[in-house]
Amino acid sequence: MKKRIQLMLMLAAAASIIAGCSTTAQQASSGTGTESSTTSSVSEPAQDEESAAESSSAPEASSSEDTSEPEESASAPQETSEEASSEAGETAVSEEAPAQEGEYTDNFSVSQEDAAAFAARIQEAVSQKDLEGLADLAAYPLYIGFEDGGVNIESMDDLTAYDAETIFTPELLESVANADTSALNPSMAGFALSQGNGAPNIIFGVRDGSLAISGINY
Repeated sequence: MKKRIQLMLMLAAAASIIAGCSTTAQQASSGTGTESSTTSSVSEPAQDEESAAESSSAPEASSSEDTSEPEESASAPQETSEEASSEAGETAVSEEAPAQEGEYTDNFSVSQEDAAAFAARIQEAVSQKDLEGLADLAAYPLYIGFEDGGVNIESMDDLTAYDAETIFTPELLESVANADTSALNPSMAGFALSQGNGAPNIIFGVRDGSLAISGINY
């Protein structure tokens, strides 16, 4: 009987120990769950803050990219304008005249066309008996070989001081009017505007880089 009572007491004590262990395990499990939920609740706001930071920085990157693209496109017309300007400059250089009055080095550097054009200006002044026009085409000192002797004219005023009939003699008018301006040949002295055969002539050539009358011979 005593053994049975002792056995029952031992079983009751064992049951009490088992019940206590079960309660402790439940409390530990409950505590772990609370910590886990607390941790998750703390980490979620942090993740939300990171997401908010990333979303706020994304528009800034997009705006910087959008800003840079118009600048690149705006620079393209400038490059095109510079290229067009450069091509226009090259075209202008290629179309320049080979030689202009004031750029001659000597009588042999004058083209046939330029010599003929200047000779036509002399013919016009002579035909009109325009002494001032003729004086404007001359370089000084200007030699004039009159039939009774030669003189050196030092200035335009000295030439225009002469009577027009003295300079524009009938023989000079005829010789200059009949001169072939398309057959003028350069020499060291210049170009001789005359009908030939010893007739009166007007000599012109390069003086200081330009064409000018250098002599009149009767």
